[in-house]
Amino acid sequence: MLARLASAGETVLPGRPVLRIADLETVSIELGVPDRVVSEIEPGAMIELTVAALEGRRFAGRVAEVGVAAREGSRLYKVVLKVPNAGGGCVRG
Repeated sequence: MLARLASAGETVLPGRPVLRIADLETVSIELGVPDRVVSEIEPGAMIELTVAALEGRRFAGRVAEVGVAAREGSRLYKVVLKVPNAGGGCVRG
């Protein structure tokens, strides 16, 4: 579940959304990659990453997108990974 749009016990009108849900079988992770290494990353490549917030667990994701220009005010390029999340290993709802 992404968002609860009504409180428990609240009366809602027909047709009003009460929950926003999402398919979390695949998780998108956006990274800021320094300009000195972005040229080594290609769409479709597999990359391993460690997530400190998840007790240092390691995941492997496929590169879905590589930015063509650095973000304004930085020398970082946007790279998006698609990480399989079968069974909620990355994200728990």
